[in-house]
Amino acid sequence: MAYCHYLHRIIWNKYGRMRYRLLTSLKEGGNGMKNRKKQTAVVLRSKKTDFKQFAITLLCVGSFFYLGTILPSVEKTMVSTNVYMGATILFLGMSILFFRLSNKYKKILAEMDDHDSLKQ
Repeated sequence: MAYCHYLHRIIWNKYGRMRYRLLTSLKEGGNGMKNRKKQTAVVLRSKKTDFKQFAITLLCVGSFFYLGTILPSVEKTMVSTNVYMGATILFLGMSILFFRLSNKYKKILAEMDDHDSLKQ
């Protein structure tokens, strides 16, 4: 329970800091369009890294479930093997989904950078 509380605090602090940065950049004023583009880039960059971290975590969990299916055990039944394989497929599929989302945001950020460099 303490470990879950610790992770929750880390996640909350990370997003709390991000919200604080966004609010302070809004209060600064100045060129509104430029600030909005920076904020959009910051949000997209954070989404990209979050999705990549989710994908890596799900890949690790899926591989542990796969190891549970291939390692021999006395108490292993057909039902538990099927449950482990289903969990493996589910976690690896979700991992692929999150890797694709991360690549999507990476491409959007690259297009934004190319668009900005062409304007200058």
